[in-house]
Amino acid sequence: MLSDDQPISELSATELARATASVLDRVERGERVIITRHGQPAAVIVSIGTGIDLALAGSERFALLRREAHEELEAGVTEALARWRERGFSRGAR
Repeated sequence: MLSDDQPISELSATELARATASVLDRVERGERVIITRHGQPAAVIVSIGTGIDLALAGSERFALLRREAHEELEAGVTEALARWRERGFSRGAR
């Protein structure tokens, strides 16, 4: 999930090309990375969970999906995970 306390760093596209695996490790741990080209911001890399939250943030279904997920988890973690897998959601989705 996106929060103000997530670290943000900046890398050039060339630096990203040289260190992709380590950048992805940092992103998985919650860091946000701004990628620049010729000194100008070109992209932001965020974890899959943060990306999903950002994509759904404007969606009316977002609150409903999140509430349903929490209700299912309260009903039983094993059963909830099985239902979410049946729907095609991956482990990284929040």
